[in-house]
Amino acid sequence: MIFYCQKLFRKTVGLFILSGLIIVSCRKDNTKYYTTHVFWFDKTTKDSLAKYYCFQLSCWITSEVQNGDVMSEVCDTTSYSCAPGCETIKVMRIKRALKKGEKQTIGYQIYSVGGSFGQKIQNWQGNIELIQGNCGNTQLKW
Repeated sequence: MIFYCQKLFRKTVGLFILSGLIIVSCRKDNTKYYTTHVFWFDKTTKDSLAKYYCFQLSCWITSEVQNGDVMSEVCDTTSYSCAPGCETIKVMRIKRALKKGEKQTIGYQIYSVGGSFGQKIQNWQGNIELIQGNCGNTQLKW
C-alpha cells in the first residue's frame, strides 16, 4: 500500500510539473518594444526652408491611433548629409511601442511654421510603416 501511494504521488507530482511547463510555454508574450522612425533633410531643403523663414517643423499623426496628436517637434532646422540614427538629438522622430513582430502603418503630415506672419504650411504628408525592432527613416525634400 505504501509503495502504491509513493508511485501515485510521483505520478501526480510529475503531471503537475508537466502541466506547469506546458502553461508557461503557451503563455503569450505581451512585452512591448519601442521602434522609431526618423524624418530628416539635407542642406538643400534647409536652405529652401530658410528662404521662407521656416525654422520649426511639427509632425502630426493622421491615423486614428493618435487622433491627430502632435508626436514630435524639432525647433531648429539641422540638416544631415545622410540619414541620422534613431538616437540622434535634434531630429524629428516618431517613437511607438509595438509588440514583438508587430507592424503598423500610420499617416503623417509635417508642417513648417514661418513667413512674416508665422503661417502654418503643410509641406509633406504620407504613410510610413513602423516595424518592431527597426529604425526607419524618411528624407524630406523641398
